[in-house]
Amino acid sequence: MDTASSEENYKTMKISIETTQNVVIEYERASIGDRMLAYAIDMSILIAYELIILFLFSQLKVLDNMPLIILFSSVPFLFYDLVSEILLDGQTVGKMVRKIRIVSLEGKEPNIGHYILRWLLRPIDFWICLGGVALISMIMNKKGQRLGDLLASTCVVSTKQKTD
Repeated sequence: MDTASSEENYKTMKISIETTQNVVIEYERASIGDRMLAYAIDMSILIAYELIILFLFSQLKVLDNMPLIILFSSVPFLFYDLVSEILLDGQTVGKMVRKIRIVSLEGKEPNIGHYILRWLLRPIDFWICLGGVALISMIMNKKGQRLGDLLASTCVVSTKQKTD
């Protein structure tokens, strides 16, 4: 299969989820492009935060306090996705902008456990091979799931309104 047709199959894939009330809801799977743009937006927010923190620390003349800098720098990078997804109903700011969100394949709203499982595999999905693991697993999986989604039984779907 050529890459153009596999990307076309990826774009048009629908995901059907049966709720606990036996109602089937059909979602359009979020595209790889939307997911990558959402990630880029989120990373831009984190980088802007880092620059502001470094500027403030330089103005306060505390750049020599490395433990404090590491604390203020690493905590947001480590927990941004987890906290955002919990507080923003399965979205980060980037996902909100791109109109995508996390849904549970179990037919109910994702809970904190789902978000934690996704977050636990984030280092493997994104930090190893610079996101290559996530990209390969999304392409190979019919529901566009990265490893964290597979473990948590979730997927990322589009919330864009389609009009005919």
